[in-house]
Amino acid sequence: MFMLRKLMVIASVAALALEASAAKPRDIKNLRKEKQATERVISETSKKLKAKNLETRKTLGELSKINGEIARKSTEISAVTVQVDSLNRSIKSAADTLDRLSQRRDRLKQSYIKALRDMQGSGESLSFVGFVFSSSSFREAMARMRYVGEYGRWHNRRQQELRDLSDEITRRKADLSTTYTQRERSLAQLNQSRRSLEVRKTDADKLVARLKKEQSSLRSVLKENERRMRRLDNELDRLIAEEQRRREREAAEKEAAKGGKGGAPSKSKGKSASPTPSAKVLIAEADRKMNGSFESNRGRLLFPVKGSYTIVKGFGRNKHPQLEHVETVNNGIDIGVSPGTSARCIFDGVVSAIFRQEGFGNIVMVRHGSYLSVYANLSSISVRQGQKLSANEQIGSIGKDENGRNVMHFELRRERSKLNPLEWVK
Repeated sequence: MFMLRKLMVIASVAALALEASAAKPRDIKNLRKEKQATERVISETSKKLKAKNLETRKTLGELSKINGEIARKSTEISAVTVQVDSLNRSIKSAADTLDRLSQRRDRLKQSYIKALRDMQGSGESLSFVGFVFSSSSFREAMARMRYVGEYGRWHNRRQQELRDLSDEITRRKADLSTTYTQRERSLAQLNQSRRSLEVRKTDADKLVARLKKEQSSLRSVLKENERRMRRLDNELDRLIAEEQRRREREAAEKEAAKGGKGGAPSKSKGKSASPTPSAKVLIAEADRKMNGSFESNRGRLLFPVKGSYTIVKGFGRNKHPQLEHVETVNNGIDIGVSPGTSARCIFDGVVSAIFRQEGFGNIVMVRHGSYLSVYANLSSISVRQGQKLSANEQIGSIGKDENGRNVMHFELRRERSKLNPLEWVK
């Protein structure tokens, strides 16, 4: 709209210039020059507006990427914070246990030393042989031998108990030291993530300030984004409806062939066949079998890419986190990945469509019963229409978007109903 207004203004100025000079006699050559000059002005203005819109689109894309990183860093910080809190609790518990064990060992040691001193004070510091043979009778000698045996066992138990306690204290100290090291490492990671987050927030603020200065261009880009999303939505709806009709027609033809074997005509001559109830039942049964497996894996389906990724744009209509009065619309999720990353099938299915769409590049649609997964912005495709796919099978390489980022647009549907992919994949 803004571009159209500018072009109209330029055309009006050019027309006024022509009217002002109409009283003067001019030849065809001068008129042609004036016309060419006007066309050049219009062309240059149009190019500038396109360049401005492209720059705004890149800025908006970069902001989406940064917001995705901010969200990922915030989640990471929350997870590490929980980990640090858990480590702090473990350290306190381990320190308390270590203190109790040390006190118990000290008490046991003091008790053992006191028992030995008491024995020495009662004259039992002599050798055990002399202690036994100094008995006044055989009965006393046997009693002293039993005492010596009990003393030896008591002595061994006390020493083993002290050794066990010392060993456990040593292990506890080692575990505590390891926990301290883990906490220090987690704290360092936490601080680094916080610094990185602050840097990205600063970058985001700069981009927001730049976008606010280009309101007209921003509106133009956002409207174009919505138009592209609607065109993709309409094309997917058309393909899904067309595929449904084809499946019903094929099922009806199979039913008709079965009926023909029995000699009964399946359709009137000259009239197109409509799906029979039994044909629809066949489709429903096939879908039910696949749907049961698909639905039972909700929240556990494979993520459509391997390795690290960033959600640069979420699902649905959402208010922009920084730009007031700006809403983003997305029928799926946009996933930022590293160069060379491939898209993979999230569940067993069949390739039902392959096509291209402006703004989304190569697109592959895979059917899983009544469910469909859509993989857009592929630079190359490694599957063919009608091919059966297994979960984790490669679909194609993820290409670059208009901002030079490797981003895949991914959608999940139940026929024409749009689903939030993040509620289904892990």
